[in-house]
Amino acid sequence: MKGKIMNKKLLATVATVATFAMNAAVSAQGLEKTELNVIAGVSTMNQTKLGELPFYETTLVEDSGGMVTASVTSLDQLNIGGTEVMRLIEAGATDIGTSAFAYFGNEVPAASGVDLPGLFATVDELRAGVDAYRSIIDETLQKDYNAKLLGVWSISNIMLFCRGDVTSLSDLKGKNIRSYGSMLSALFEGLGANPITLAYAEVAPALERGTLDCATTGALSGNVSKWGEVSDTLYQLPIGPSNWFTAMNLDKWNSLSPEMQVFIDKEFAKLEDQQWELAKRENTEALSCAAGQEPCSLGVLDDMSVVAFDEADLPAFREIVETRVLPAWFQLCGTECEASWQEVVAPLLKKD
Repeated sequence: MKGKIMNKKLLATVATVATFAMNAAVSAQGLEKTELNVIAGVSTMNQTKLGELPFYETTLVEDSGGMVTASVTSLDQLNIGGTEVMRLIEAGATDIGTSAFAYFGNEVPAASGVDLPGLFATVDELRAGVDAYRSIIDETLQKDYNAKLLGVWSISNIMLFCRGDVTSLSDLKGKNIRSYGSMLSALFEGLGANPITLAYAEVAPALERGTLDCATTGALSGNVSKWGEVSDTLYQLPIGPSNWFTAMNLDKWNSLSPEMQVFIDKEFAKLEDQQWELAKRENTEALSCAAGQEPCSLGVLDDMSVVAFDEADLPAFREIVETRVLPAWFQLCGTECEASWQEVVAPLLKKD
């Protein structure tokens, strides 16, 4: 009897190994051996820790039957900004890189047409905008950065981490607020605040010293980066979620076989779905984490005052978006770019 049990276990093990090998062979059929150099997003972000890193280190390897491998580092580990990573992609110094559209909105404004502050209130609304605008983003990256768009996703809604109390729009007047893009700066200027551009790694020390009064980022991204330890209030200014994206050097993309290109596209489509769902989970937990309450599986428990946006301030906020943010972006973008945006994105915006 013991021998029969052992034989059954052995047969099960052999069958499992054979199935894995067969799946790997099927997956790898037509794929050439490919090694990728990758710059992922900020290492503390959940989209990097739970999304990109396991995707490159495990998923791509397993789904390709070992034919695709990647060497991965992150933006903050290299101490570079989002604009710099695009230059590295353009030059072929890295095969793949991740950045945020807001980082280079001045250089290539057309790429950030669905990443303007105050446009979309929810992750689902933003994703619909991204899907509609995707071909324009891809064309823009190819033309201006020699880069092929691989995927776009969101982080949790952008909010303000502030020292002291903030309860209304009027409380932001005169405050020094960390900004990371010209359109976000236009919004803050319209609110009477002083936008200050700072790299992500410099924000926490600036909040602690008091050279910053408030700082913007994804609510859960700031949480896991310990911004709650140097600020008091999480203010839900309705900036909306923000886009990150991944692109590949276009020469590298064109050097891949058609089979490999199809494989890469399918893999990044799956990663996209995962990242968008992660952003929704982040939004669910961001407020409870900030307040020191559960659920908080994706972040750390803080002890902040979480302040909802006063609906009475909404007309004033929307007026600033319509009279300061959009006109500034249209001027940067140009007539042809604006016309494309009006045709593709404007119909998706809520008018109520």
